[in-house]
Amino acid sequence: MNRNLWIIIITSAVFAVCMGVYDFAMPIYLKEINISFANMGIIFGLSSVLIYFLRLYVGAHSDRIGRKPFYTMGVLFSSLGNFLTPVFGSILPLTAVKTVREASLIVRDTMRSILVYENGKKNFLSLISKTVGMEFFLQGVGTMIGGLIATRSAFFACGIALFLSSVFFMSFFKEDFKPVKSDKVALKFKDLIKIDLPPKLKTLTLAMFIMTLGMNISHCFIMPLFFIQKFGISVADAAVVLMIHRMLLGVPMFIYGNFMKGRNLKFIYIVTMLYEALAISAAALISNFWIAVTVWLTHDLFGAALWSPIQNHYVQEFAREKSRGRDVSEAVALSSLGAVIAPFIAGALAPIDISLPFLVSGIITGLTVIPLFKL
Repeated sequence: MNRNLWIIIITSAVFAVCMGVYDFAMPIYLKEINISFANMGIIFGLSSVLIYFLRLYVGAHSDRIGRKPFYTMGVLFSSLGNFLTPVFGSILPLTAVKTVREASLIVRDTMRSILVYENGKKNFLSLISKTVGMEFFLQGVGTMIGGLIATRSAFFACGIALFLSSVFFMSFFKEDFKPVKSDKVALKFKDLIKIDLPPKLKTLTLAMFIMTLGMNISHCFIMPLFFIQKFGISVADAAVVLMIHRMLLGVPMFIYGNFMKGRNLKFIYIVTMLYEALAISAAALISNFWIAVTVWLTHDLFGAALWSPIQNHYVQEFAREKSRGRDVSEAVALSSLGAVIAPFIAGALAPIDISLPFLVSGIITGLTVIPLFKL
């Protein structure tokens, strides 16, 4: 691997640990300050609204000025979002701070995929599998850290670590960028809301939207609270479960990336997505903790660990070369609208029965395969 890829990996590693800490600590923190399920849904849902427009704007402009400035800003503003979270305790400021954090996460994630592709195009499927796999593994480490140290201290520590990471990336990453002259680069608001994707990428985007909606119903704030409330386990025990969850998604990607070369990717995509949906819903119906956790954890091992890198591969493959930033950002932005709706659904279902978000999540996720048959 070249120098730039190593720098991406190092900054991705720091980002991943902090993401694991934040994703686990945030719902626990909201519960500690007595925020209801419905209000958690509002915080998580509204914080995702801006992401759609930001993703399009960033993708379009990265085709003009490069990826490095946006990647750096993504990490830097994530630092700010982490650091400010424990300062507030009411819905409005928490929503604002979480919006900053979610927006920065999306910017960084979009630029990461493009940078890996542009710096390692020939081995992209293997590289993205290993990079994302490493990130999920380290998110697991971060989840464990989030369950062991004081919530407020975790946010502050991650804020500092991410700030240093942004300085490191800005200082050492060398981008050889050539601006693309294309009428596909959107600068006006009317252009940002216009859907302009190649046919196959448009179909894939629909599938990604359904998947994002389904998955986020069970993978938003409700995830740790489901295990704590349904099975009566401690916060530390929930951290262990979610650490294993992340690692079972990350570690197999190191192996699966090479395994998938030359195979029928569409078939693997569909089958593993169906299995993921089944495992999530099944966990909601099982009353025994050990059986439920075991079944649920397999949704990553035999599901997302396989379909996630394939999805990344297809997004880059179907994007147009002269408007890659715009196309990739638009596809992911449209699919991310599912993350706006999902927390509201989870917040409405959880007070009825804490298992309902998981049951509904699996059912909707299963519908993802319908448009995939058209690829």
